[in-house]
Amino acid sequence: MKKTDWTDRMLAALVELYPVETTAYTAAVLNLSESTVKLKARELGLVKMAKSRWMERADYIRNHFQECSFSEIGKALGITRMSVGRIAAALGLKRSSEEKHQISSRIRTQMVKRERRRIVFGLEPVTGIRVISNRAKVRVRSNMK
Repeated sequence: MKKTDWTDRMLAALVELYPVETTAYTAAVLNLSESTVKLKARELGLVKMAKSRWMERADYIRNHFQECSFSEIGKALGITRMSVGRIAAALGLKRSSEEKHQISSRIRTQMVKRERRRIVFGLEPVTGIRVISNRAKVRVRSNMK
């Protein structure tokens, strides 16, 4: 394994580029491997800056964490609910049991209402929730109105 001789110019470029550029780009500029660049950056105590998109998402999650579910936040941001959960954990956000109950209750109510609407209009149910006892009777009553 060859030891890399770091010049002052290379170190200055590393300090300037590493926090804001990708590791691959920094390695290409310095004409070194990515692992060498990472190792030297770790020795110098350099860390990557948080990306602006991540910061925007984190701000949105922080603002809507108490009243929206992870799925709703993820849908609004265009990311998965698991990604929302990871960002929330990184921010140290936690929900109380009362907040969890309110969110799940609101979601459940929305699902039941959506299923009822589907049945009234004669569509097949999406979930397995039983919202009415006699589907045919409900359809006939809806058509008579």
